[in-house]
Amino acid sequence: MAKLVHNLAVRRAACRDSFPGVAIGWIGDAAHQAEHSDHNPDARGIVHAIDVMVRGSRAEAVVTWALLHPDDLEYVIHNRTIWTRSRGFRPKQYHGTDPHTNHVHISGRHGSAGKDAATGTGYDAASELLTPAGTPLDIVRPAVTIPKVPATATDHRLGRRELAVHVPVMRGDDVKFVQRFIGRSKCGAPDGKFGQHTRDGVIWYQGMRGISVTGKVDTTTWRNMGVRA
Repeated sequence: MAKLVHNLAVRRAACRDSFPGVAIGWIGDAAHQAEHSDHNPDARGIVHAIDVMVRGSRAEAVVTWALLHPDDLEYVIHNRTIWTRSRGFRPKQYHGTDPHTNHVHISGRHGSAGKDAATGTGYDAASELLTPAGTPLDIVRPAVTIPKVPATATDHRLGRRELAVHVPVMRGDDVKFVQRFIGRSKCGAPDGKFGQHTRDGVIWYQGMRGISVTGKVDTTTWRNMGVRA
């Protein structure tokens, strides 16, 4: 009998805790069984993929949470975009027949364990045992209620300020988040400084996502990254 791998069972539970009643598929249907898919059981009868049936801000929260803790993952797909381990989880347009607009697909990390012709791959045994931290609810709202304070130039919480090339240069953990989210090849090393290289990466990301290309991390760009102030 097929069984969902531990790390994704933990993720499934976290999504259910965050969004009670949400549907989460895992074992492949006939269409999945006819092709290579992480939804098919491996040679040990273990499944390494889940589909979280969420849209909008909930989907953005699930994607952002997954990308903040990707050690056990191989790739994430949502809304015609794929983030893969082989690309350092940088976003890329997804051209599969299913655009994944009504759910978030999460696949476990590939490796050598449990190889099976039906799945077309094996899996990383150590990653299977990991217990991913946090929940999507941490992205939607803080886990602890804290008093709101006015945003200032030194407020570096995600989404609280517009990031742009500026003199003096803008620095902070929010800049570093953007650099890591878009990736080293587009933004350079994640040094927390919003320079021209980071601006070029933001321009690429905005163009790829089909939003207004400004080179600034404004409210729309933050939201596309799954962050809401």
